[in-house]
Amino acid sequence: MLTFLVVEWIKAITELIKAVAELGTLVVVGLVLWWFRHPLGTAITKGFEFEGLGIKLKTLTKEIAKLQLDNTATQLSAEIKKVRPALTGKTVEGKVDIQAGTTIAADAKVTNEFARLIPLAKTDPRAAIRESWLLLAKIVLQAANVPSENLEPDSKELTTAFKRLEASLQIPESLIRSISNLQQIARKVFYQSKWAYDPSSDEAQNFIVYCIAARNQLVHGEE
Repeated sequence: MLTFLVVEWIKAITELIKAVAELGTLVVVGLVLWWFRHPLGTAITKGFEFEGLGIKLKTLTKEIAKLQLDNTATQLSAEIKKVRPALTGKTVEGKVDIQAGTTIAADAKVTNEFARLIPLAKTDPRAAIRESWLLLAKIVLQAANVPSENLEPDSKELTTAFKRLEASLQIPESLIRSISNLQQIARKVFYQSKWAYDPSSDEAQNFIVYCIAARNQLVHGEE
């Protein structure tokens, strides 16, 4: 059990450092220092108390993921307002009907690929986030004209795609930040265990909605 906690602790610390670097705010850095002021002090004299520190890591990971979701909600607010009303509920096939007259009506097939994950978010939030990211990553690669089947958040191809999108004058910086936030949340699912990051059903459903919004803005631009 101790070995498992040590491994998960190392993974969590690594991901938190990357998340903090991505957010790049003094507020988040201050939050990290505040949470770890006692465990780090104990580590110097008595060695790490992994169980107690693990609880703090899980809580902090959750808080950072929430901050990333909140930032994305703000940056994509206009597109999200179009997406939410368009998701009317499950059909017998488990898909979600797309109302006519919305921005995403013409892209019902693609949108349904995301929307079918909403029922999954209620039973397996991590799987829903993972599958939603795979769909968004594919679209990001296509938008950047980077051929690849490697859709994992840390793939070299996605790094190249992000650089190309950042260099484009047609892609808003806020959209890049939003997709990057979603990427950081996906990392927690791909590279950390459920022990380290266990998102709620609501968080997974929001992640899916934000992926749809990011996809729509990336494909259609700001309408």
